[in-house]
Amino acid sequence: MFYKLLSIELDQRLKDSGQRCKVTVVNLAMAASHIYQNFIALNKWAHALHPDAIISFSGHNEIAVPWMTKSDADQLSFFDGGLIHVLRYSASPHWLKWIAQYYPGIVRRTMLGSLIRLFYVSDYRDGWLANYYLSRTDPTFGALSQEELQRRYQVATASLTLGDVIDRVSIPLYEHSLESISRDFPDTTLFAVFQPLHNSWLDVYAHMRTVIPEKVRDKDHYDNVQFFDLQRVWEQNEFFPGSLVDSVHLSNKGHIRVAKYLSDDLFPFVHDRCDQLAAAKSPPAR
Repeated sequence: MFYKLLSIELDQRLKDSGQRCKVTVVNLAMAASHIYQNFIALNKWAHALHPDAIISFSGHNEIAVPWMTKSDADQLSFFDGGLIHVLRYSASPHWLKWIAQYYPGIVRRTMLGSLIRLFYVSDYRDGWLANYYLSRTDPTFGALSQEELQRRYQVATASLTLGDVIDRVSIPLYEHSLESISRDFPDTTLFAVFQPLHNSWLDVYAHMRTVIPEKVRDKDHYDNVQFFDLQRVWEQNEFFPGSLVDSVHLSNKGHIRVAKYLSDDLFPFVHDRCDQLAAAKSPPAR
């Protein structure tokens, strides 16, 4: 994968230029996550690594996950939100509570109740999403029956378009995540890479790639954030579809190309950082 190939490529370039530094790339990516989850992972794990740079390779999930949840909730949150109810007797359907009146020990003190509620997990997930969305968008939101909750959620989201979700969720989520990473790693250069995609979302993706750099650079001057647009590179060089195995995941050839283009962009930074480290290790002049 490109995070493995990138260190090899940069090591070779440093060697060819007479440098002796070794580049290590630590992969903290998580499947089905979006960029704010990456910010959380960096806060949890990356400070101890003392990184010289952070690379955010993002774009697809910042569209796909908000479009699926219609909010800034991540994909795992509503799965876990649904599973939590599996463990709660209070979430049981009416007929199971009726049985519990006669067999309380079996329903409430064995796994039978949870196993039965597991069949309702999709309903619990839908309820979690509806609660989350309405609690953040409806100032009059309060306790509702499941029927009324779903009715109001369907009404509230029926007219939402992909463009609405991009402007209301995806762009602010992306912007605030980059700014948060920049704030919490103030002395670390952040390379924000828009990954190459080949699907029906290209118009909204182009909008995101235009707006996000403007917002990050204009607000509070986040000078340690540099943007690389691999989508533009892929479109200009007509690397589609051979670089992808589907609309988003890189093929072997795609990983090689990403490593090459990222190494082109990163080499000046790596070269300068190598010089700084070498100077720090050199004995003072007499």
